[in-house]
Amino acid sequence: MRLSGDPADKYAWRTPPLRNVMLTGPWGRQSHYNDIKDFLRHYRLPVLSLLGYDITESVDEVAMHSQFLENRQAIIAAGVDPLLYTVNIGGPLALDNLVQFLHALSDDNGADFSHLIPVSVPSGLPVDP
Repeated sequence: MRLSGDPADKYAWRTPPLRNVMLTGPWGRQSHYNDIKDFLRHYRLPVLSLLGYDITESVDEVAMHSQFLENRQAIIAAGVDPLLYTVNIGGPLALDNLVQFLHALSDDNGADFSHLIPVSVPSGLPVDP
């Protein structure tokens, strides 16, 4: 909405591609889920999940705990996109299969960026691999 000026775009975000999604956690708009399954379960009942969300149960990083969803009522008041209610993640087996599919889209070597670490930097400071 900030870019378009269109109120219909409020709380709309760009959806990133799924390639290597298993390497990009934590997940969620503000990285509120350490476990991909918890993130996916959120979309079964998004309003109830949002109301009952406790960041201390989902995120290990204590520094993130202050990022509580202070705008959850505004998000709910804006309404859930009706298309979201057409998403059926299914039961535990379907959820497991979805997670396996997401793993299949991820390259286990994709998280290794060690070859990009320079030997030295212009400042002369030591490089910490």
